Order: sequence, then C-alpha cells, then structure tokens
Amino acid sequence: MTNCRVVIVVLASVAGLGACKKDEKKAGDAPGTSAAKPKAGTAAAEPGTAAAEPGTAAAAPGTAAAPAGGAAGGCGSDWANPMKTYCVTVPAGYTPGEPTSTENFTAENIKFTGPDGSFEIYDDKGDAYDKTLASHDKEVKANPVKETGTTAGTGQWWYYTESEYPRMMSLIKANSGEPIWCHASGKPDDEGDGLPAAPMAACKSLRAYPQ
Repeated sequence: MTNCRVVIVVLASVAGLGACKKDEKKAGDAPGTSAAKPKAGTAAAEPGTAAAEPGTAAAAPGTAAAPAGGAAGGCGSDWANPMKTYCVTVPAGYTPGEPTSTENFTAENIKFTGPDGSFEIYDDKGDAYDKTLASHDKEVKANPVKETGTTAGTGQWWYYTESEYPRMMSLIKANSGEPIWCHASGKPDDEGDGLPAAPMAACKSLRAYPQ
C-alpha cells in the first residue's frame, strides 16, 4: 500500500512539472506574433528615415540638383556660342558653320545654314551697344519698315525692305556690354518673295548668355 502511494506521488509530480513548462513557453510568446528573421545582407533603417525608392541613388550630402537654364544650366536646350556670350534657338535642319573672327579677335561671326535660308550672328567686342543701336536704327528707318519688336532678351528686331529686298535684323546687348546682332536671309532666288520664317524666328530668339 505504501509503495502504491509513492508511485502515485511521483507520477503526479512529473505531470505537474510538464504542465509548468508548457505554461512558461506560452507566457514567453507575444499573443498573435512571431519573431521575424532578418534577411541576409540587409540592415535595419534608422528611426525617422524613409526607404529609398528602387532604382534611385541617394544624393551626396550638401548637394542639390542643378536647375534647368539659368547660370547653372547655361542656354538649356538652346545653342550657345563657343565664347559663351549668347543663346539662340536654332531651327530644325539648321547647322552652325565654323566661327570666324577678325584679325585682332574683337569679333566672332557664325553663320547658320538651313534648307530654306540662313542667319548670321555677329558678336562685336570692339564697339559699344548704344552706338551700334543708334546706327542700326538710323539705317533701318531710312527704308520702309514692315515690322519691329523686342527679342527674347533685352534687344530689338526690325523687318524692313531695302532696295526692294526684304531684310531682317536683331540686336541685343551682351553681359559685358558689347552689341550682338543677327541677320536673317532667304535663298538668293527667293528673297524677292519675303524671308522664310525659320531664320527670322532664330534672330528673334537671340539673348545674352545667362550670368
């Protein structure tokens, strides 16, 4: 009888120990959650930061993207001369020739040729803007003026007739103060019928290179 009581006590103790271990395991796990295993090769993000989008690179500290146009962007999608004194919108099909200059390098001349005409831009570093403006204005007004207006920058353009042939000219002031002018032309055989729109539009778009 005594031996039976000992066996019963031992069995009850073993059963109680097993139940305690099960309760401890349940208490150690958060309800409804499981521990996430970190993926190989990844690091935890710092608090308060957002993950970068796929395919993008982080910018270097202290740097900002350069704006289009302006001093950082230059002429943007327009054409800039090698001396970086002006910008011009070149029509489709027009290409610039090699720059030519005077013997003392005070002027740069570039001619653009296209399918229906041409235009030339002359950067004169040896003269003053006000003097050139007065001279051109006097020359133009000696002929019948068809139209006149302002350029894309701070300048003026004239469309007039000289000796029964149409002429178009624009003039702007460079940042350094010298005059830059543009002359539009059509094909020699077509000039009596008026100038094509493309070279005229180019001369009207002339403006000083951004500072």
